[in-house]
This record gives sequence, structure tokens and C-alpha cells, in this order.
Amino acid sequence: LASFDDVSQTREIEPLLRKLTAPTLIVWGTADPFFPLKWAYWLKGLIPGARQVVELEGAKLFFPEERPDELADAVREHWRTSADVAAMA
Repeated sequence: LASFDDVSQTREIEPLLRKLTAPTLIVWGTADPFFPLKWAYWLKGLIPGARQVVELEGAKLFFPEERPDELADAVREHWRTSADVAAMA
């Protein structure tokens, strides 16, 4: 687990993330023991296409398996709003 404290690999991809303009949804579990919520907002600030952070209260690292319905709802809403924005362009 010590490797989770080493953010050098994550920092190395910053230039690529700054080029990501596609509509991007960030879904994060608030109880993730390894990746605190602040990382979600760091990503949102870094990725130009990031529209929002969806916080899943009490969710942990494997929330897609633990709470798939909530993840699916967030993804569907993201797709809907992304399509609406694209239609207005």
C-alpha cells in the first residue's frame, strides 16, 4: 500500500489529462480508503472536459461492484446532458 502514497505516476500523466476535452464524468466514493475525495476535485480541475464530480456517499474503492445502480444512474445522466450540450452546439 505504500505505493498509493507515491503520486509520481499520476503526476506524470498530467499533460495528457490536460488535453482531455471529451465530456468527462468523475464518480468517486467518499469512503475510499486509498484515494481521498480531494483527488476527484484535483482531476476535475485538471481535465478541461470534466463537467462534474458525483460523490457516492459512503462508497469505497470498488463502488462499481457495490453500488452499480448509482453508478449507472450517474452515467446515464452524464450521457443525457452531454447529448443536450452537443445538440445546442
